[in-house]
Amino acid sequence: MAIDFELSGQGPSAAPMSLEDIQEAAVECGFTKPGVVSSKPNAQRANLNGFFKVLGVTCVSGFKKRFHGEKLPCPYPDMTPLIAEKVWEEEQSIASRSTPYAVRSKSTKTSLSSDD
Repeated sequence: MAIDFELSGQGPSAAPMSLEDIQEAAVECGFTKPGVVSSKPNAQRANLNGFFKVLGVTCVSGFKKRFHGEKLPCPYPDMTPLIAEKVWEEEQSIASRSTPYAVRSKSTKTSLSSDD
């Protein structure tokens, strides 16, 4: 396999990767576009949207960041994107703690305040 998921979570030096490596991994994990013959190059066959969705990312840079920073399972097409839900919940939790919110002062004017 172009990408060894056993190396995930060990930083960028443990598993450098290119777009071609990601496309090859997607195809090897079963994420292919319907109707595209197997003789076509991986760039045309790979369903990166599906591959990224089950891993909870939306783009190549997001995948690389997540792969290098977290231990990831080897994905498969019918995999429930639980990782995506976990990340979304974590992001919502962080956002709710750091996002300014409206506070009423004694003068009844609304102003923005943050938790800092």
